Amino acid sequence: MQEKNKRIAKNTMYLYIRMLFAVCINLYTSRLVLQYLGVEDFGVYNIIGGIVSLMMFVNSSMRGATSRFITFSLGKGKADYIQKTISSSIQIHTFIAIIILIVGETLGLWFINNELNIPMSALDAANWVYQFSLLTSVVTILQVPYNACVISYERMDVFAIIEIINVVLKCFIVFLLVLFPNRLIAYGGLLFMVSVIIFVMYIIYCRKRIDEFYVSCHYHKDIVKPMLGFAVCDLFGCGTYAIRQQGINVLINRFFGVALNAASGVATQASGIISTFMVNVLQAFKPQIIKEYSVGNIERMGKLMCTECDILFFFLSLVFVPLYINLEYVMHLWLNNVPAYAVDFCKLLLIYNVFSIATQILQDGIHATGNIKKMSFTIGILNLFCLLLTYVFFILNFDAQYAYIAMIICLSIQTIINLIIQKCLVAEFPIHKYLLCIVKGCAILLLVLSVSEYLSSSIYNPLAKVFITVGLNTLFLSVINSIVFPTYRRKIWSAIKRKINE
Repeated sequence: MQEKNKRIAKNTMYLYIRMLFAVCINLYTSRLVLQYLGVEDFGVYNIIGGIVSLMMFVNSSMRGATSRFITFSLGKGKADYIQKTISSSIQIHTFIAIIILIVGETLGLWFINNELNIPMSALDAANWVYQFSLLTSVVTILQVPYNACVISYERMDVFAIIEIINVVLKCFIVFLLVLFPNRLIAYGGLLFMVSVIIFVMYIIYCRKRIDEFYVSCHYHKDIVKPMLGFAVCDLFGCGTYAIRQQGINVLINRFFGVALNAASGVATQASGIISTFMVNVLQAFKPQIIKEYSVGNIERMGKLMCTECDILFFFLSLVFVPLYINLEYVMHLWLNNVPAYAVDFCKLLLIYNVFSIATQILQDGIHATGNIKKMSFTIGILNLFCLLLTYVFFILNFDAQYAYIAMIICLSIQTIINLIIQKCLVAEFPIHKYLLCIVKGCAILLLVLSVSEYLSSSIYNPLAKVFITVGLNTLFLSVINSIVFPTYRRKIWSAIKRKINE
């Protein structure tokens, strides 16, 4: 047990370091991209990338299935079953990549040229960017099984190193844009080259360092069938999520134009700081949650989920409070020329990401059981309802920011439904303790935000205000969480703090 807790702490710190590095580089890179491309080209790139993401919903469902089945097979500890699972996942993703390429070159290409509100002067460049984005997506699909192997084996140090290389390369190519006459096309092409390099690195590592890694042309029906069954169940939820995300982009494009697509893209990248924190902790805990379920250790599975909720709220609060209070200054410092509505969009997305903590952990717990039909169906219905609600808001002449308010409303409903589903699937799940973690986390966040904002309200120097809110926030959170953390969580939390000190 102690060894498992140490592994979680170690992996959390690897991912935390990777996240800090990635956030700093990405913020700097985003500013340069907006500066070099301009608001119009940046908006075009954002809407084109969204269309390609829409076609990736099949891969999103298979990504979850691949990660779950490889991790579950590791929990069982059968080498031949692990090899078959890895091989089958590579076969499935190769097939998906071919399908996405065909759909992209037909239906997707038609949509780009006939349905989007893109200035004629940028249409030729938009088509080039679309082709590069489509090829990048194909490479991303093929990479999924390799990426899933690294995470399932809990090799987070390797994952962190490769992803740091990824963000460094993406930053480097931005400086190369000045060498090209058409920077929008060049940016799409260079991003494709980076995706190929990262894919090759994952292939080399998996083939050389993972003993059970095995690729075969043999069809394993006993593996492929349940894996596809899991993915099909998840397909409705993932598909409607992609439709919702891109549908909102298209609605903003239709009602407000490309400029607000640029604002949406900037806000998404800025709020990505919060979601990056969340994903890092989720990745550190998820493999062990699935493995504990696979061996029937429901008690520790429940404790891990509650502990994960506590730690996620703590880490996210460290960033959320000072960022939310100083967002306008930080975005001006970051971008210099901030697109209209970007700050309002970002604040709502920050709130959305905090609300999604409880839902994401519950989804991992439900994924561990393999029975995801009810969850996928409810998520899908709520995604479509969110898109409909956004359309109604826009028809009634509400501002563009109401798209994100609709997302928060639907997410709150989804959290309650997922909690009920988790309890139905795992009767021993400590629902009252988990609810307490959510309430406690939200209460602490709201308290610290209110106090920090009140104490810093009289400070007029924006830079001094940033440092003071960061200091106050860290102090308040450390004191409060040292009081409210239960004994079990302190074991993992202490291990994480030891890693930080090291």
